[in-house]
Amino acid sequence: MYTYRPSSVPQISDSFDGSCSSPKVSSSPWLMLLPEFKEDSTVFKFYRLAEGYVIQVQHEQQVMMPDIDSVCLGSLSKGWLVCIQPKDCLLFMFNPLSGKTIQLPSIETFPCVNGVIQNSIRVECFLNHQSIPLTPQRMSSYIVEKMILSSPDPMEEDCIALVIYGPHQRLAFCRRPGIAEANSWTALDGPLREYSQIVFHNGKKLFFALTQDKELEAWDLHNDPTKRFLIQIEDIGCSDD
Repeated sequence: MYTYRPSSVPQISDSFDGSCSSPKVSSSPWLMLLPEFKEDSTVFKFYRLAEGYVIQVQHEQQVMMPDIDSVCLGSLSKGWLVCIQPKDCLLFMFNPLSGKTIQLPSIETFPCVNGVIQNSIRVECFLNHQSIPLTPQRMSSYIVEKMILSSPDPMEEDCIALVIYGPHQRLAFCRRPGIAEANSWTALDGPLREYSQIVFHNGKKLFFALTQDKELEAWDLHNDPTKRFLIQIEDIGCSDD
């Protein structure tokens, strides 16, 4: 089961056809259950925690589903899920409300991935930062920890995706993540590592990142060159209490 964010999930009725004119907002998360595949349609099912019943979203056509073994890394706004396929480390966004899938830039563009070995049928292994071969399943278990967007719509011109990636939990970003063919991941060359949390501030247009050692910084990624700001947590009144 996948957990949906409580915001931006439309509530229409117990049977929703994938489109709406004035969606309401749920105040609690939904759990995404296994979909039902029919001859001429696909039905996605969600369990509404607060109300205690299942809502169905039906698409009157077969939806191109990700691999059944895909792992959900988290939920984004407007119903998007960010997922990875263990068999080949394909990173993508999937929206069961609209039935759309968006492929993200390849993990081969992360600095900690030195290459990939594959045959005509499948990916055999990836080479990590020490050129040690790892199975796709092993690589997919840690290559991306978390991802956020600066905009609810990944196809917007100024949308930016930020991820925590790799064995040392560093930061990387890509602009217009909805166009994977024209994109790659760009590592942020800062002194910190071991990030534990990332958020985007709509008002300031900044990404904020917190490390496991409680070091806080902000990044302006909308302009070139990118800018980094170190923030003293004491200055904003935070403490261990």
